[in-house]
This record gives sequence, C-alpha cells and structure tokens, in this order.
Amino acid sequence: PKKEEPKKAEAKKEEPKKEEPKKEAAAAAGSAELLINTKPISQVFLDNKDTKQWTPVPKAKALKVNPGKHTLTFVTKEGVKYTYQATIEPGENKLIIMELGKPPKEGGVNAKFVGESK
Repeated sequence: PKKEEPKKAEAKKEEPKKEEPKKEAAAAAGSAELLINTKPISQVFLDNKDTKQWTPVPKAKALKVNPGKHTLTFVTKEGVKYTYQATIEPGENKLIIMELGKPPKEGGVNAKFVGESK
C-alpha cells in the first residue's frame, strides 16, 4: 500500500502541469482586439477612458479588450464627439471603420457606420 500512494502523488503532480497550458490558452482566447479607423482622424476613448491613441489604430497598436459590450468615443480635432457601441466576442479581432459627421446608418449616432470585420 505504501508503494501505491507515492504513485498517486506523482500522478497528481503531473495533472496540474497538463492543465496550465489549457488555462493560458483559455485566457488568450478570451482576450480580444479592436482595430479602428475614422474619417476624419479622431482621438479614441474606450469605455470613457482615454486610450492615448488617435485613428487609425493598426494591428500593431490594437486596443486589448475583454469580451462584451464597449463604448467607443471618437473626438475630432475640432472637439466634436461621436459614440459607437461595439460588442466583442472572445478571441475576436474586430476592425471598426467610421465616417464621422455623416447621417447615421442606424441608431442615433451622428456618424456613418462603414464597416466592421472579424
């Protein structure tokens, strides 16, 4: 019986090692990225926080976000604000393109939604 117990302990030690990569993969799959372009260029705020970035926001500087609903606010050089609601899926890389100051395609935003891709 004593010889069997260390074998069980060894098996238990190996199991967490196998689970750790799964947790890392799940965390990586849970994060998402936003790539943004607007016309004219604008300062980007995510959930009312200044990202310190102006459009375009390319892949190299993509905004890392958690999945779910987010509010994007675009502020032009003239100080005019435009808001857009985006829903991000886990692991998604979303490209958002907006023409600011155009009639809204849908909803009450004073901006034309040009496109979105995953």
